[in-house]
Amino acid sequence: MFWKNLHQHKNSDTDLKLSLTKKTDPAVLHLFEDILNSDSNLRVKVTGRSMSPFLHGEEILTIKKVPYTSLRRGDLILFKNHLGYPVLHRIIKKKQDQDDVVTFQTKGDAMIVFDEPVRNNKILGKVCKIEDGSKYINMETKMWSRINYMAAVISLLESRLYFALKAFKNLF
Repeated sequence: MFWKNLHQHKNSDTDLKLSLTKKTDPAVLHLFEDILNSDSNLRVKVTGRSMSPFLHGEEILTIKKVPYTSLRRGDLILFKNHLGYPVLHRIIKKKQDQDDVVTFQTKGDAMIVFDEPVRNNKILGKVCKIEDGSKYINMETKMWSRINYMAAVISLLESRLYFALKAFKNLF
């Protein structure tokens, strides 16, 4: 999912407008990281469709830096993929290996295939608010945490079912 950016500092009424595409200049991504690392929220406008039907595009998301240990299944996170591009997808699974390295399995709601595992150091922030015209969602409430958890479970089951049916079809 890619965005047009609207950055708003906590104590500022001014917005910095940038655009973010598949060929985003690395300096822009570094700016996003600097904003989030400075304890400011990042406001971005959704333009992609990989999170449909949950996000249709044109919503304004507020993203904030959180400790990776607080992230849970269902959370929407902004991270850098293996090519260094920003992606916003849902956490499907979280696992910790023997060396205490935490990785997250993510996926867009509209996608069948999972993203490559995301290491905790590639996570830029978590979506905490969604604004769409008159609609406002606080993603940090218990109700939305449960809804997002269920969306992650359903997304995981859809992918598993798809690949099981594909394997079954290939038998014949």
